Amino acid sequence: GAKWESFTAWHCERGAEAVSGTKLQFHNFVMLDNQQAGMEMVSVKGGFGQDDSPGIFNSLVVCHSALNSSACTSGTSGIVAPKTQIFSISNVTFVNFDEGGSAALSGCSQCRNYQGGYRAQVKGLAFENSPNKIRFQWEHETIWIDADGSLTGEPEANVVPTMGILPTDSCTQEAAFSVTKNVPGSVCRGAMKFLRVAVTNPSPSSLLGKDLVVSNDFGATHIPYLMLHWWCWLDGACLHWCHL
Repeated sequence: GAKWESFTAWHCERGAEAVSGTKLQFHNFVMLDNQQAGMEMVSVKGGFGQDDSPGIFNSLVVCHSALNSSACTSGTSGIVAPKTQIFSISNVTFVNFDEGGSAALSGCSQCRNYQGGYRAQVKGLAFENSPNKIRFQWEHETIWIDADGSLTGEPEANVVPTMGILPTDSCTQEAAFSVTKNVPGSVCRGAMKFLRVAVTNPSPSSLLGKDLVVSNDFGATHIPYLMLHWWCWLDGACLHWCHL
């Protein structure tokens, strides 16, 4: 692993980026007025928590400051989480993520269309003039785990893209997580578990290339077919539904 500390970046395309590695960590970073992202990690490995996790800790991300009031655009993200299963963000303050389309958090860095199901755990977050908390690209993209309630107000809640199979008594669509209007986000409270599932070698083989339709008592969702290794569908949905 590697740890970088006490770095400031202003008016860059990306303030700080790590592409590949294990237990890579940014500590005490200050990111201001960066066009695409304050900080981004692409493909990293490790566990959850500061001791074992790739992640970002004790940092400040400002979308637009008095130095450059036009820096924040519709594609700006404060932190972009990786396209891997484990990532931690702890004690980070987000400022001025209030422009249309900008978001404090987004996920699935450098993913191809419809990849996803990856998890990121957050705690100790603070938002100042930042109503735009999460931007999703498509259903099943990222599972945001709110360890202490600093993201959603509810400890251990999950934020996921809104989809038809979410239990209506536990999941509520909220504007703060719906920066992309056609891919809104929902907060799911209570004892719910989310996971990433791959389906391979379907029978009959004529199913190859077709969407997978998953349904339960609440509704249905479509998972597009993706060619990754040989063939599979990807899904980041919850344990409340059954695959057929």
